[in-house]
Amino acid sequence: MPSLTAQPATKTITARPATLPPVPTASSGGPPGCLRPFVNERLNSRLPLALPAGGWSSAWSVPLAAGLMPHTVLCSGQHTLVLGKAAFQLFVRAEPTAHGVRRGEDAEIQPDAGVFLQPDRYSRIASYSLTTGDPASYFSANGGNDTLRTFVHRSASFTVVASADESRSPHNPVPNRVVYLQVFDSAGVETASRDGDTGRLRVAMHNAFIVVARPNAIDFLDSSLNAQRRIEAAMVPHGLSMDESGRVYLLCTVDHRQQLWIVAPSGEYSSVPMPGGVSPFHRPPIVGYDHRVYVLSLNGIFTVDAAGQLDWHFDAAGRVAGATVSTDGQLIAAIGDSILAFNPKGESRVLCRFPDEQLMASPVLGSAGELYGLTDRRLHCLRAT
Repeated sequence: MPSLTAQPATKTITARPATLPPVPTASSGGPPGCLRPFVNERLNSRLPLALPAGGWSSAWSVPLAAGLMPHTVLCSGQHTLVLGKAAFQLFVRAEPTAHGVRRGEDAEIQPDAGVFLQPDRYSRIASYSLTTGDPASYFSANGGNDTLRTFVHRSASFTVVASADESRSPHNPVPNRVVYLQVFDSAGVETASRDGDTGRLRVAMHNAFIVVARPNAIDFLDSSLNAQRRIEAAMVPHGLSMDESGRVYLLCTVDHRQQLWIVAPSGEYSSVPMPGGVSPFHRPPIVGYDHRVYVLSLNGIFTVDAAGQLDWHFDAAGRVAGATVSTDGQLIAAIGDSILAFNPKGESRVLCRFPDEQLMASPVLGSAGELYGLTDRRLHCLRAT
């Protein structure tokens, strides 16, 4: 298998600091609902709807299966999928339909096909019926039962899978890491693959390009996994997202210091050091339609304006579980037992509270504008009043 780190690139660019020009506000759109973690394949957490004004009331609330350990909620139409650490639970309307085992971090709803994709208990990439939760098909990727699938996305003509293996032994306390990047056709037959012994790959999709951040490089790959463009930079990536212009938003460490990088396809970038003592989540930065960037920590929210400057921040009294951003520039955040909305100035309002429960996932808006909150005990669906 060819090595991801050793293969040449058609064009190699050395990253260089610069003041990036502004980009226009992005147009709204996209499939309704939240089809995958961080909403879309660019991982920018942009919801395709505006946040309804006014108050909220409960439409329904259902308990979760025991031992689920939930961390993500996805939705499309009447279907809601809750992802747990090693299991999933499917709901149709408010009715629990299926509960099963999974192995991996990623999943994706394919509403047109009536299925959702995720790694099964054997780390195969499996599709399941959105109606019954029954397995429909599967194909195998590199690695074994303990291989972690970190990115799965099916486009119109191919499926991308990123994986990571890590092994430890008493004789080798430093873990051995192997990463895989593979492309499969519509029948599940591998058409391209790369591997490496680098740190974990951070992967997103931008149009037809597979964008991979790894230590000291960002690669733009075609569907044959050939590097069309490589941006070389001295950094270690921890979270990757993209906007509609092809800019890369990278949470990374440089000389052991956390920074947010905004990288243009030309290789020019602006860097924003995170304040001292902050422990950001190693997750994709949230990028608003106005290109305001949000970085979440365990107990706070930091914002970077469209000019690349630190703007307002919010110190949370409870644990920050996640956030998404709506088309009207509202950051919808799950903090402690409450879901809050922040306008671009940082002014907040409480949308709802779930006393004696702990929110576990980013809040999302469903296809009809309903609001989903996922706690450690229940899945809540709220309607605007």
